[in-house]
Amino acid sequence: MRSFVLTLYAISLIGCGQRPQSEAELRLRHYFDLPKAASLQSKPSPLFTKLPIGTPEAEIYDFLDKSGVGKDGLSSYYKAGKRGEITCRVEYDAKSPKLVKESFGVFLLLDDDRKLRSARVERWLTGP
Repeated sequence: MRSFVLTLYAISLIGCGQRPQSEAELRLRHYFDLPKAASLQSKPSPLFTKLPIGTPEAEIYDFLDKSGVGKDGLSSYYKAGKRGEITCRVEYDAKSPKLVKESFGVFLLLDDDRKLRSARVERWLTGP
């Protein structure tokens, strides 16, 4: 009996660790050409594979435009102001039947020379 309970517990832990990817996550991975297995919030950021540290600001905007960010109605990006932070939003699909919806924020921080210094991805949940 004890081994049965431990087996069920182990299976539940494995199942809880694997959540299905939302449409927003799939789009985010598409925009930045990230593999499905890459952890979005790992350090260093998986975004550095396509946008390495030191990438000039103009090249970042070119990359975002070519990737389709802001062209599908479910994503957008805002150019860096004085603070030097480019903000990308990947929104949830309002047509999704899920009760809790997922969206993402991508924050690309520039240094004083207006080159990429750091990046982070935030996962946001929206629901009742």
